Amino acid sequence: MRNLSLLSAGGVSFYDLTEDGSVLCASAVDTDNDTVYVATERLMNDEEVLIKAWKVDEKSQTDVILARWTSPATSRDNQLMAFDILPENRMLCMLSASGDIATAQLDDPDASLEAYHGITAAKWSPDTDILVIATGDAKLILMSREFEVITEGLIKRAELGEDQSVNVGWGSKETQFHGSQGKTAAAASADQAASAAKGGSSPDDDHHPRISWRGDGAFFVVSSIEKHDLVNPSTASEPHTRFRRVLRVYDRLGALQSTSERTPGLEHAVAWRPSGSLIASSQRFGFPGGGQGIKGRHDVVFYERNGLRHGEFTLHEQSLEETTPGVKRRWGYRVREMGWSSDSMILAVWIERDDTDVAQVIDLKLVWDTCASTVAAPNDFGTVAAVDGSSLLVTPFRLQNVPPPMSSYQIKRSSQHLPPPIHISAAPNADALVVLYENAEVELWSLLTKPAISEGKVSEPNKIWQGEIPGGVRARQVICWVDEKAPEEWFVAVLGFPVDGKHDVVVVAAIRGGVITDDYETALPTKGSGRMVYLEGGMLAWQSTHGEVLQVNFENEVTIPLATFPAFCPYVHSSCLMDDTYLFVGLTSSGRLYTASSTTSRFLAISTNCNSFVVGSGFLIFTTATHYAKFAPLVALSSLLRADGGPSVIPEWEQRKVERGSRIVTVVPSAMSLVLQMPRGNLETVNPRPLVLEVVKQDIDRGEYRKAFLACRKHRIDLNVIIDHDPERFMSQLSVFTEQVQEVDYINLFLSGVGQSSQPADKITRICDAIREQLEQTDLTKYINSILTAHVVKTPPDIEAGLSLLVHLRESDLTLVEEAVKYIIFLVDADKLFDTALGMYDFSLALLVAQHSPKKDPREYLPFLRELRAFGDGKDNGYQKFKIDDHLKRYGKALQGLHDAGETSDLEFIAGEAKSEEALAYVEKHQLYREALRVWPGDSEQTKRLLDIYGDYLFERREFRQAALAFLKAAKPKKAMAAYEKQKAWQELFTLAVREGVVNSDELEAMGRRVGEDLASRKRYFEAGRVLLEYAKDVPEAVTAFVQGNELAEAERVCVQQSRSDLVETVLHPGALELREMIGDEVQEMLDQLTKQAERLKELRQKKKLDPDAFYGLDEPQNLQNVDVMTDAASTVGTTFTRYTVAPSTTASKKSKASAKSRQKAARKKGRKGTVEEESYIMESIAKMPSRLDDVKAQSGKLLPYLAAFTFEHQTEGKALQKQVLGAEETLASAIEEAWAVMEEDGVEGQVAGDIGGNLAMKVPKPSLSSLPALAVDWKVLLLDDP
Repeated sequence: MRNLSLLSAGGVSFYDLTEDGSVLCASAVDTDNDTVYVATERLMNDEEVLIKAWKVDEKSQTDVILARWTSPATSRDNQLMAFDILPENRMLCMLSASGDIATAQLDDPDASLEAYHGITAAKWSPDTDILVIATGDAKLILMSREFEVITEGLIKRAELGEDQSVNVGWGSKETQFHGSQGKTAAAASADQAASAAKGGSSPDDDHHPRISWRGDGAFFVVSSIEKHDLVNPSTASEPHTRFRRVLRVYDRLGALQSTSERTPGLEHAVAWRPSGSLIASSQRFGFPGGGQGIKGRHDVVFYERNGLRHGEFTLHEQSLEETTPGVKRRWGYRVREMGWSSDSMILAVWIERDDTDVAQVIDLKLVWDTCASTVAAPNDFGTVAAVDGSSLLVTPFRLQNVPPPMSSYQIKRSSQHLPPPIHISAAPNADALVVLYENAEVELWSLLTKPAISEGKVSEPNKIWQGEIPGGVRARQVICWVDEKAPEEWFVAVLGFPVDGKHDVVVVAAIRGGVITDDYETALPTKGSGRMVYLEGGMLAWQSTHGEVLQVNFENEVTIPLATFPAFCPYVHSSCLMDDTYLFVGLTSSGRLYTASSTTSRFLAISTNCNSFVVGSGFLIFTTATHYAKFAPLVALSSLLRADGGPSVIPEWEQRKVERGSRIVTVVPSAMSLVLQMPRGNLETVNPRPLVLEVVKQDIDRGEYRKAFLACRKHRIDLNVIIDHDPERFMSQLSVFTEQVQEVDYINLFLSGVGQSSQPADKITRICDAIREQLEQTDLTKYINSILTAHVVKTPPDIEAGLSLLVHLRESDLTLVEEAVKYIIFLVDADKLFDTALGMYDFSLALLVAQHSPKKDPREYLPFLRELRAFGDGKDNGYQKFKIDDHLKRYGKALQGLHDAGETSDLEFIAGEAKSEEALAYVEKHQLYREALRVWPGDSEQTKRLLDIYGDYLFERREFRQAALAFLKAAKPKKAMAAYEKQKAWQELFTLAVREGVVNSDELEAMGRRVGEDLASRKRYFEAGRVLLEYAKDVPEAVTAFVQGNELAEAERVCVQQSRSDLVETVLHPGALELREMIGDEVQEMLDQLTKQAERLKELRQKKKLDPDAFYGLDEPQNLQNVDVMTDAASTVGTTFTRYTVAPSTTASKKSKASAKSRQKAARKKGRKGTVEEESYIMESIAKMPSRLDDVKAQSGKLLPYLAAFTFEHQTEGKALQKQVLGAEETLASAIEEAWAVMEEDGVEGQVAGDIGGNLAMKVPKPSLSSLPALAVDWKVLLLDDP
């Protein structure tokens, strides 16, 4: 659906080259110096031809003769066979038909000549290393750049070539058994073979050979004419000898590779596509010796390298009546030459008519352009026009999707012989089209597309105006628009350059009533380049070759800068946002997509691999080479451009996959569709989610809920968007919503979507209740199914409320209730529904549900219901409810029913021994202790029994304190004491024992000794000492416990109080020395650990400094086998840790909750030697040591005063301990300063590099040695300091 448009145009004029009758015959361009060289030839009286080589200087408007020589004239039209520049030798090489080879230095014009036996064709290889020459005696000569012969041989050869394919007919119909089809195909194949055997060349063939190289210079093709004899001419008028043209493919060394199949009517033009896939030529039909086909048919045919045909297409050139045979241009024209563009995208066909050629070289740059309408909704039709010869193929994609080469309708010119358009453009604010032809001739068409598909044509185009834009401009681009304030006035703008001008101009013509009422001309800074851009509001802009976008004020004939792209963008679109800001989007030829704004000088690079884009529905939509269509909101792009400092990263916009190589044709906002063209040419229309949502939101804002609902339903959009877009407005307009969306099925679908959404449960409940209330007010009978849906889709489902509604309606309309039951069974599982009805104690409703359920067997549910009915006694049916709730596993309610049953039977049920035991067994079976205490409160014997078994239950679960309380309430003091003893709650234990008097003095002492020992075993020495002293009456053991807990003050007080001074020497003195030894060992252990970790830390940092790659494992070999660089996986699972950053770099798509065991295992691995986390682990360990040292100082502070007060030995040990602790403090302070100083020095560098070491300063803060400030001074004893 794309057209070729002129991107830039320029001309090189010749001033005195043809004044003496010379004819321009060849041209060449020196790309290094941007210089044009041309050749002219003039036939002299003595049958010689004068050939001149000229250097054209456009700036000084002078032409310099570079070389001249005379050569014998031949019968050819052109005497110069080759005219090429050899850039490496700075040489111009010319070959004449008579066999002369002339070379001239570009810097020193001195031609040298060599002669051969006539040259009929010549061509240099693309790298100018090899010259291929076809001579007059049918020889093929390959020469080097120094004109040394590489190989020489005849063009016509008996062999077919090294790579000639052999067709055995596999898979073709003529060789298979396909009945009549196979016979017909075989007969047709035989006729074609006979026709090809008799075929000859075209009458327009010049009988001269042609040579064409492939783009890489590995092969070349020679098209030559040959004679062949007809064995059995079909008519006497047919000649016995004919000429036919044959293509032969050679490699770089001149070895024949393949020969083309016989093709009747094949002509002389030949061109090998640079990419190497196809060889192009032309073929005539409908004459004796030509191809079988319609008379006048003329095709461009393609061959593969192996010589086989590979498709064709018919030229649109209209043939005139066939003239006399033998006359030049027998059909009024002929194909003279062919040529491919360098990117292999465009094939140019030179058609020669009777008109006189112009002596001018034209420099054209073409671009693929899509002519698509950009009219805003709701007046958009998505009209796209494509050029097909002199006709326009037009399709409105809002109404029809017609794949090329077909179309909805055509716009044809009066004569098919007229040239095709140069450029076409759709009006941006009207259903119109403008067509630009040569000499600035313009046709303006109003398409008059019908708003909907109906009988007849979809459009009836009407030509508004046709004429030539004034100013004598060689135009290359056209834009039209209508005056929105005066719809009868049109504006047509063309971009081009005057014939005698030096700058491009924009000419704008105002057209009213079919005539030009005014015209404006604005000069531009450059010539032959740039593109026009339409601006909303009837204004124009122009983009220069440097990417500058200038507003063209054509009324004042001035240009105003608007925005800037970093490079020239052949494809540009502008949009006007709400704040009157123009947003420009541009795509370069290399696939870079940029956006720029009129309010800022910055630009934004959106993509580097874009192949097409379109703007519509408030989005920039573009496709990429990675096969994605992406949707960027225009408002978001404008915000990114206005952001201070520019955006740090381009956000990830919504995207969807497309087929490989897809390109955007157009977007139709009203239809919410995007039209894509596949590489093979077919069209696909998709409805992307962003476009659908944009239209849905607009409908909601207008209060058109039905349109929004139907669009979401059609395109499978979550219906919750109708609520989420504006929740408050939706809740206030529920009556409008239910009035517009009246269908019950639609409302049920909407409610189901609400219930399945991810919204909070309370919000779902509120919405469903609001809709239910509105439906109940509107028509309860009509919307009964929708009301039931609103009940069951809530979270959790309120099935009981829905069934209660059915119970309410059962008396008035049983048929309606039965239909509603069938519907609710469809929504809810039948078993669950039956259980809910049964839980309502409504047997008739349960029976109704079971009868309509396909899962329920009457042989099962009928006996079951009869059994439950039998438990009722006619009063309150408490035991019946107990049985129902027990069946439904509602044990709490069942227990209440059991209680109610006992109340209604005058407590016989509970008072009876058997019934009481059944109740207690039921409570114990289902662990309903708390529920039972709620049902049977008070201090009855039944309650105490419940508390007793509840206490046993808690005791088994090792909840001893809670069990003791239950036992106390149950009047079980011994059980309570056992629980307190297990809990080690010695205060409560001895309080209870003494208060209740349940133990004697001996038992109390034994219990005190037992509890004291247990407390001491758990290092609760102070409490153990108190118990042993107060209840066990064992002073030595109590003093020993105080000493073990470093409670020397309490131990000494007890000794004095109990008059046991002997215990000072026997218990306190030895115990103090043991405590000193224990604290000293702990200090020494801490110092040893600190020394080892400090040394390891130095070693690690030295390794990191010398070889950081080895330290972080970057030099480990990467396993790159089986790597899919273009995977189509929907998501990939990555690790949450890298070697360079502490924060997770990627997140897995699924997360699993690690167990405690796995976390412990990971923690053990963290500090393993040689891992990347080892340094962090050591730093964390050192950071914890100050708190350990504070604990040591606290313990030392309690011990040192008594070491100083005891014996000399104790004083000596006290001095040693105090000195040891002070030394440990100094060592730790030095180690911390050294470790964190190095880390802070390397921190900035590490953070820039992104490694873990650079982040340690944030991860492990520097610890303080004064975490316990009070102890930092008070723990020492001055008497133990050295003098």
